[in-house]
Amino acid sequence: MLLSEMKYAPRIQGLSLLVAALLAVPGFANATAGGISWGFYQNVTAEEFSTTLSNAKKAGFLPLSLNTSRQAGRYLSLWQKNHEGRAWASFDGLTEAGFQHKLETYKNKGYLLEDQSIEMVGSAPVYSMIMLQNNENQSWKSYSGLTDQQYEKIVKEHQQTYRATDVKALQHNGNITYAVILKENTDSTLWNQHKNLTPAEYRSLNQTYNKHDFHVADFDCYLRGGQLNYAAIWHHTPNAKPTTTLKQLSATALNNTVHQMADQGMRMIDMELCPAPDHSGFQYATLWQENVPRDTWQTTAQQILNNYVSAEDVPGASAVIMHNGKVLFRSGVGQSDRQGLRDAHSGTTYRLASIAKALVGTLAFDLVEDGLLDLDTRTRTLLPELGSAHTHTLRQLLTNTGCVKGYTDDGLDDNNTRIQYDTSRHALQDHLGGALASDAWIIDGCTNGTHHYSTHGYTILTAAMEAQTGVSFADMISHRISGPLQLDSLKVEDRITARAHGARAALSYKGRFISDNQFQNASWKAGGSGMESSALHLARFADAVMSNFYFSESILQQMWSGGSEDSQFHGWSLVSGSTSDALEIEKGGVNQGTDVHLRINKSNGLTVVAMTNSLLPAIRTPALTEKLMSLAIKQLQSTDSDTPIKISVVEE
Repeated sequence: MLLSEMKYAPRIQGLSLLVAALLAVPGFANATAGGISWGFYQNVTAEEFSTTLSNAKKAGFLPLSLNTSRQAGRYLSLWQKNHEGRAWASFDGLTEAGFQHKLETYKNKGYLLEDQSIEMVGSAPVYSMIMLQNNENQSWKSYSGLTDQQYEKIVKEHQQTYRATDVKALQHNGNITYAVILKENTDSTLWNQHKNLTPAEYRSLNQTYNKHDFHVADFDCYLRGGQLNYAAIWHHTPNAKPTTTLKQLSATALNNTVHQMADQGMRMIDMELCPAPDHSGFQYATLWQENVPRDTWQTTAQQILNNYVSAEDVPGASAVIMHNGKVLFRSGVGQSDRQGLRDAHSGTTYRLASIAKALVGTLAFDLVEDGLLDLDTRTRTLLPELGSAHTHTLRQLLTNTGCVKGYTDDGLDDNNTRIQYDTSRHALQDHLGGALASDAWIIDGCTNGTHHYSTHGYTILTAAMEAQTGVSFADMISHRISGPLQLDSLKVEDRITARAHGARAALSYKGRFISDNQFQNASWKAGGSGMESSALHLARFADAVMSNFYFSESILQQMWSGGSEDSQFHGWSLVSGSTSDALEIEKGGVNQGTDVHLRINKSNGLTVVAMTNSLLPAIRTPALTEKLMSLAIKQLQSTDSDTPIKISVVEE
């Protein structure tokens, strides 16, 4: 690895370490709402689960709930930022004797039992538990293995001085036993509990309790007589924000709701793994709480996105608005994959099309600032395989002034390929039989400096950057652009090899699904139109560029300079009518199955991204970003300068 690749290493710490370690874990989500960071993880092996526990603790997170099913390979955990620095310990896979031993040991150390999970493995119960430092010195009790009558008796005996905070039900050989955690009711909170509720009974009872300011504090789901039942605890919390239970979710529905609820500024506060009534597997149930309600303008932004997707030729779309490093609005509407029933959200990954050129420009100037690249170098000095007619410089390729042919000149089906190229240089030498490197790919009679848009020129450019640095373009993007900010979805697209992963949107053309046998591999033009990202990560990237994360303001001014034609701002474009007093930069693109656009208003510190999984929809994404940008600017201008903008989602 080159020394230059370690440039940003010191910045990756804290939460970023946790995110980096768990990005490939199924069911991962992380969000911050109302200042509380939280994470939900679904592991598929005990080893992954153990890694989750370890990494979360290192990153300063506190476990809220653990839920396991070893037979199904499901290990769920829910976390929130440990702002108080409270000590905690968690244990998994304990026998009953081991559970009781840990319980007594940590109780004597000044801990209390926060959560417990029990499952049957064979004929024996297996326990998981969370112990928290008992800073308040609360008296507490824990009971397990209770019959129905024993449970009711204990609850009645402790109703006045304690309150239940956790309930579990366990079925074995047709019998149901219960476990409950009771904590000293120091503030005399009214509470109640019910068990053996059908889904309809739970819903009706919860609605009734909510009307009287009772909210679910904990719940569990289990089979009783072959039917799905619920046990739940309600606390009277008039000043608390109401909770929402989403239950009987499939794995797909769970994934959809986790991301969409996070987009809306909701926080998961409990989750359960529930047996399916037909014994076919498992369902999921989650408990959510609103942290910060959306302001009127954010509701308007949502309606703008809803209206956009209401067009029949747009399966789904995602949008993000950021202001000086803070996410003001993020959302997804419609479906990212109609066949797979996956919903669009701010974390859905789309093809970037020509927005890739803006990333190449940023990477180039990052290398320039480190003294690793000279944009005025003749390209042939780095790529001797180029024909003699290639007299352009790297800068001319970057600004589309190098007289290289584009789609309109070649008369070929450039994208009719399934080859996955590891490097741009390999693509340069192989794509179209190596024609890009030949003199035939230079426009006859063209003089360098004349603008001529060329995606193909970026393949030559990134190949030259690889030759100069000795690092593949994909790795340069990973190490220098996406890695420092943990933008895992922002990368060179790879849908072919074993490395391929991500919550990608299915490709479509005017709403019609593009099948695998129609798929066009874009790796030959990775730097010009062969990358991908989620709307959230693309917005973070653009915001980081504007805020001088990658290089200084003087370097940024060099990059955002040049002519007014498309990509002449070194891969970026100047919005028509933009002035130095209201500098607005943009970049958009279309590719097979995508229409995307980003817009930056530097004078206001705003970034807007819009992405859809349809090629050439009736309403293009630049119109969408323009509406969202206008709305955001209006909101900024109407906000008292001494009052912070209210935000629905804050990202650490």
